[in-house]
Amino acid sequence: MNGFDYSLLMFLNRLADGSPILTKIVIGIQGQTLQKVLPLALLWCAWFDKEGSGQQCETRERMPQSLSPAWAALQ
Repeated sequence: MNGFDYSLLMFLNRLADGSPILTKIVIGIQGQTLQKVLPLALLWCAWFDKEGSGQQCETRERMPQSLSPAWAALQ
């Protein structure tokens, strides 16, 4: 880590330590991000899987049907 990154990190840490509201905002953003990014990453991996083409087409057809209820449950 270079000096600029370190000084920026230290500034943000001092700012977060002195502001409970900022800490709550960051925790809220982090929780929402994990709920939305993880399923999207799994979808991406399944979509571009290098398995056999017949199996891949079948998987792509079923993905929206199975992920729609899962996405709704996360909301």
